[in-house]
Order: sequence, then structure tokens, then C-alpha cells
Amino acid sequence: MAAPAKGEQMHDLNCLTIKELEQHAAVRMDKQTRDYYNEGADSGSTLLENIQAYAKYRIRPRVLRDISRIDTSVSIFGFRSSVPLGIAPTAMQCLAHPDGEIATARA
Repeated sequence: MAAPAKGEQMHDLNCLTIKELEQHAAVRMDKQTRDYYNEGADSGSTLLENIQAYAKYRIRPRVLRDISRIDTSVSIFGFRSSVPLGIAPTAMQCLAHPDGEIATARA
């Protein structure tokens, strides 16, 4: 994670699940902003499909394994990324952070 911009404070939320992250965000946002992020567009079918898609994956902890040569990199559209993580395009990020999309790019 990148260092916070000058004047910003790094948050240590200690979230282990998306649900915990949502709960932390809920107490920091007004109702209108929470609704914007939580409702999804139109009928909300894509939001529901995303929730269902991620629900089928489980992380299986493995103990006493050699992790000295773990490679989590992936190839995305021909480019190599060191972590299998991406950020989908979203609008109105300034509702969650004063620097909006710029703050997301910094992270």
C-alpha cells in the first residue's frame, strides 16, 4: 500500500472480510452516500451476481508448508501483475475520499 498523501492519516481497520469493511465504511458515511455505494445500478442484478460469484470461493488455510517460493502474480491482458487484484472502474469516489479517483490510483 502506498504511503498516505501529505496531511492524510493511514487507517488501520484490521478487516478480515468484506462484511467487516462494509461495517467500518457504514459508520463513516452519511446515509445518502452509503445508499449510493450499496444499492447497485438499476435492478441490482449485477450486484447480486457478484455477491453470488464470490460466495462460491473459499480460502483453505494450509499450515506447515514451504512458502519461500510462492508466486501470486498473474497475467492480465498480456501484462504481468505481482498480485491477483484489480480495481473496477467506478464513479463518484469523491463521496468516499476527498481526492476521489486520485486517492484510489495512489493506493
